[in-house]
Amino acid sequence: MARAALERQRRELDLAVSGQVQEAIAGAERWRLAKQSAAAQRETSRLAQKAYAAGEADVQTLLLVRRQALEATSAAQAQVQMHCGPSPGCKSTPGIYGARRCLDRLVWTDST
Repeated sequence: MARAALERQRRELDLAVSGQVQEAIAGAERWRLAKQSAAAQRETSRLAQKAYAAGEADVQTLLLVRRQALEATSAAQAQVQMHCGPSPGCKSTPGIYGARRCLDRLVWTDST
Protein backbone atom coordinates (compact mmCIF):
# COMPACT_ATOMS: atom_id res chain seq x y z
CA MET A 1 0.00 0.00 0.00
CA ALA A 2 2.65 2.49 1.03
CA ARG A 3 4.71 1.57 -2.01
CA ALA A 4 1.74 2.21 -4.35
CA ALA A 5 1.08 5.56 -2.68
CA LEU A 6 4.74 6.49 -3.05
CA GLU A 7 4.70 5.50 -6.71
CA ARG A 8 1.55 7.59 -7.25
CA GLN A 9 3.24 10.56 -5.56
CA ARG A 10 6.27 10.15 -7.79
CA ARG A 11 4.12 10.08 -10.94
CA GLU A 12 2.26 13.18 -9.80
CA LEU A 13 5.54 14.89 -9.04
CA ASP A 14 6.99 13.90 -12.41
CA LEU A 15 3.95 15.41 -14.12
CA ALA A 16 4.20 18.59 -12.06
CA VAL A 17 7.91 19.01 -12.70
CA SER A 18 7.47 18.27 -16.40
CA GLY A 19 4.79 20.96 -16.60
CA GLN A 20 7.00 23.43 -14.76
CA VAL A 21 9.91 22.73 -17.12
CA GLN A 22 7.70 23.28 -20.16
CA GLU A 23 6.41 26.53 -18.67
CA ALA A 24 9.98 27.67 -18.00
CA ILE A 25 11.01 26.90 -21.58
CA ALA A 26 8.01 28.77 -22.97
CA GLY A 27 8.67 31.68 -20.60
CA ALA A 28 12.29 31.89 -21.71
CA GLU A 29 11.19 32.03 -25.35
CA ARG A 30 8.63 34.76 -24.61
CA TRP A 31 11.34 36.68 -22.77
CA ARG A 32 13.75 36.31 -25.69
CA LEU A 33 11.14 37.57 -28.15
CA ALA A 34 10.19 40.49 -25.91
CA LYS A 35 13.85 41.43 -25.50
CA GLN A 36 14.36 41.25 -29.27
CA SER A 37 11.29 43.42 -29.83
CA ALA A 38 12.51 46.01 -27.33
CA ALA A 39 15.91 46.18 -29.07
CA ALA A 40 14.22 46.69 -32.45
CA GLN A 41 12.01 49.43 -31.00
CA ARG A 42 15.04 51.20 -29.50
CA GLU A 43 16.73 51.16 -32.90
CA THR A 44 13.56 52.53 -34.51
CA SER A 45 13.48 55.24 -31.87
CA ARG A 46 17.11 56.13 -32.60
CA LEU A 47 16.37 56.37 -36.33
CA ALA A 48 13.26 58.47 -35.70
CA GLN A 49 15.33 60.86 -33.59
CA LYS A 50 17.81 61.13 -36.44
CA ALA A 51 14.99 61.78 -38.94
CA TYR A 52 13.50 64.44 -36.65
CA ALA A 53 16.88 66.17 -36.31
CA ALA A 54 17.17 66.20 -40.12
CA GLY A 55 13.66 67.64 -40.47
CA GLU A 56 12.29 64.49 -42.09
CA ALA A 57 9.88 63.58 -39.26
CA ASP A 58 7.56 65.62 -37.07
CA VAL A 59 7.53 65.69 -33.27
CA GLN A 60 4.33 63.63 -33.09
CA THR A 61 5.98 60.76 -34.96
CA LEU A 62 9.05 61.00 -32.76
CA LEU A 63 6.97 60.86 -29.57
CA LEU A 64 4.90 57.93 -30.86
CA VAL A 65 8.03 55.92 -31.69
CA ARG A 66 9.57 56.72 -28.30
CA ARG A 67 6.39 55.60 -26.53
CA GLN A 68 6.39 52.33 -28.47
CA ALA A 69 10.03 51.74 -27.52
CA LEU A 70 9.22 52.38 -23.86
CA GLU A 71 6.24 50.00 -23.99
CA ALA A 72 8.37 47.29 -25.60
CA THR A 73 11.00 47.69 -22.89
CA SER A 74 8.33 47.49 -20.19
CA ALA A 75 6.90 44.34 -21.78
CA ALA A 76 10.37 42.75 -21.81
CA GLN A 77 10.83 43.59 -18.13
CA ALA A 78 7.42 42.09 -17.33
CA GLN A 79 8.45 38.90 -19.13
CA VAL A 80 11.59 38.70 -17.00
CA GLN A 81 9.50 38.96 -13.83
CA MET A 82 7.07 36.30 -15.09
CA HIS A 83 9.89 34.00 -16.16
CA CYS A 84 11.67 34.24 -12.83
CA GLY A 85 8.47 33.30 -11.02
CA PRO A 86 7.45 34.08 -7.48
CA SER A 87 9.88 34.23 -4.63
CA PRO A 88 10.29 31.14 -2.44
CA GLY A 89 8.11 32.72 0.25
CA CYS A 90 5.21 33.41 -2.13
CA LYS A 91 2.14 31.29 -1.33
CA SER A 92 -0.09 32.39 -4.25
CA THR A 93 1.52 30.31 -7.02
CA PRO A 94 3.85 27.45 -6.14
CA GLY A 95 5.88 27.67 -9.36
CA ILE A 96 9.14 25.79 -9.58
CA TYR A 97 9.86 26.47 -5.91
CA GLY A 98 6.75 24.52 -4.96
CA ALA A 99 7.85 21.61 -7.14
CA ARG A 100 11.27 21.73 -5.47
CA ARG A 101 9.71 21.64 -2.00
CA CYS A 102 7.58 18.65 -3.08
CA LEU A 103 10.69 16.91 -4.38
CA ASP A 104 12.55 17.61 -1.14
CA ARG A 105 9.66 16.19 0.90
CA LEU A 106 9.49 13.09 -1.29
CA VAL A 107 13.21 12.45 -1.01
CA TRP A 108 13.19 12.89 2.78
CA THR A 109 10.04 10.77 3.14
CA ASP A 110 11.49 8.05 0.93
CA SER A 111 14.80 7.87 2.81
CA THR A 112 13.21 7.38 6.23
